[in-house]
Order: sequence, then structure tokens, then C-alpha cells
Amino acid sequence: MDYDIVAKAAIVISMVAVIVAAAAIIMVATGDDSDDRYRIYIGMDADATQSQMDELESYMKDTITSEYGTGYTMYWADGAYVDDNGDTVQNRTLVVILLDVSSGDADAIADAALDQDGVSSVAKEAYHSFFDISTN
Repeated sequence: MDYDIVAKAAIVISMVAVIVAAAAIIMVATGDDSDDRYRIYIGMDADATQSQMDELESYMKDTITSEYGTGYTMYWADGAYVDDNGDTVQNRTLVVILLDVSSGDADAIADAALDQDGVSSVAKEAYHSFFDISTN
């Protein structure tokens, strides 16, 4: 592992964190809205098929909009974990960001994802964000 690259990456990440923190302070000072947000990480089985991933994505889109009446941001990410044997296992993760949804609804959406074919794990992250939504 090239530790110089790791050190440089850590510096860049730290600088981004400082900028984000400053932006949050400014938003609080100007009275912008704030609320809890949720990010759901849906880990697929290592041997999940493309069809299972497509079905999960379609199911999540339909469920979030029709059953919970809210929007989302969704994207696929590459992930990995270390199994019980110490082996690294690569997998795909569907990341779903939910705005304007209750904690209970976020839990229900995460639970629904876990019941889908090819899904091995689901993690829900709650975070507090500051935002100002503008529309035309």
C-alpha cells in the first residue's frame, strides 16, 4: 500500500469535511431548514445476478414513491467485506438516500429491501442535514 497516497487522500478528505462543516454553520446562521435524513445501504449477495439487482432497483423505486409518497436518490456502489474465513468478498451495494421521510418509514423501507431476492444485508444510517430546496 502506498502510504503517501493514503496520507494525501486523508488530507483531502479532511479539507472537504472542514468545508462541509463551514457550509453547515452558514446554513444554520441563515435559518435554512434542517431535518433528519436517511441513507440505506442494501448489500447484494456476492453471487447476485444482474436480474436480481434490476428487480431490486425497480422494486425500491416503486415502493418509495407509491407506498411512502416521497422521493429518493439512488445509486449503485462497489463494496466488499471480510468473511468469517478472512477472505475479501466483493459485492454490489444499492445506496438509497431518503429526504422528507419519518424514521418509521425509513425502517419499513429498509425492512422491505431485506426481503428481496439476492439481498444479503441492509444498513440504515440516519444523519442530520441542512438544506434549502428551490423549485421552479
